[in-house]
Amino acid sequence: MDWWATVVYWLCFVICGWWFIAYKMFDHVMLLLPSTVDVVSLYDIFTVIFIIMLIFKTLVIVQKVLEQASIDVMLIDNEPEKKIAAMDTEKSVITWRSIYIGNEFNELQSEKRTIHPTTTLIWFGFLWVGVGWKNISQTNPDFSILDNELQPYNMFLKFFLASFLIWCIAIVQYLLVYINHRFEEPVVNQFTDLCSVANISILIRTDKIHGYYIHGQAPWGASDKPMSWLKQELDKEGRGLMSTRSYYDSNDNNPARIAQQDEKMTTYAVYFTYEFVKSYDKSRNELLEKFAISKKKDASKI
Repeated sequence: MDWWATVVYWLCFVICGWWFIAYKMFDHVMLLLPSTVDVVSLYDIFTVIFIIMLIFKTLVIVQKVLEQASIDVMLIDNEPEKKIAAMDTEKSVITWRSIYIGNEFNELQSEKRTIHPTTTLIWFGFLWVGVGWKNISQTNPDFSILDNELQPYNMFLKFFLASFLIWCIAIVQYLLVYINHRFEEPVVNQFTDLCSVANISILIRTDKIHGYYIHGQAPWGASDKPMSWLKQELDKEGRGLMSTRSYYDSNDNNPARIAQQDEKMTTYAVYFTYEFVKSYDKSRNELLEKFAISKKKDASKI
């Protein structure tokens, strides 16, 4: 469905572009626009194809949203348990680091985007309506932004011009982001560093047997410490006085295997075994049941 809609879009884009170039951009008109008086004109066929293409793309977007909504994200706190207060009888960990990492991960979903719909629509509206570029798609063969009320807008010319303008705006945004990444560290790398400082690992399960893992285990063992202590540990790490942040360096005693891994690698694509999937689903269902029970208890107190 997605493949068909994409192929049909580019086919319509190329055909409309040829009509635009041949009709608008030559000194003499090389190709006339299709007639509108036919019983079944090319415009009617184009309208039907465009509606089907739009419906297919909408269904693909809905499918993508449902897939992303079904992704499991697990925060793994590597902090050793300890008594928080003197009167505590059980050891536990403070959740502020997990909450902070979860909030930053949520913000990262939009920060990673290279093409922003809001920016695209604002610039498109400014150029299309404000500057008057929509007037170029009128049926007169002149390449002019002046509005001629006697000339109607042509569907083929409008489709190509609007698509071309949106693509130009998107490409400019992509190039700006690409240039910016050349001078600044990518946001994803900053987030993985933050996970290491907070001593929080993240397991992202995108499919039943596939996912991604961010190894955020701090080489110094604990992060729920004063800032001055963390600063000293980071300085030691910078001088190479402790193990690297790599998963293999902290969990594998085989020097040959460690040597094959990037010592700075903390992000991995992972595949789950059947035993892991079974255990994970069981633990997940138990947590959901506990959450549902606690939610009912809170609702009954109101």
